[in-house]
Amino acid sequence: MVFSHVSTSDIVRLEAMKRHGSVDHNILHDVANDIRLHEGIGALCMRSKDVFLSTAENPESQGLVISGIRAPGEGHEVKVMGGRSCIC
Repeated sequence: MVFSHVSTSDIVRLEAMKRHGSVDHNILHDVANDIRLHEGIGALCMRSKDVFLSTAENPESQGLVISGIRAPGEGHEVKVMGGRSCIC
């Protein structure tokens, strides 16, 4: 099976660069919290799904692996999207 990978950390880094031009630890923390506050606790997983659906990086991909999940709400969002949470 072939899976695509999206990291929530990469999403936060991209957003931090857009907003602040920096990926300083404190900025990353603030940006992640701001995204969750304004878009919901599962927003980073939803953004990961959007990245997966909007890119044709690997047309043979049979699913999505989201890494960097740090909030319980993100794990819940994975389940809402029909996936399974796995902590490794």
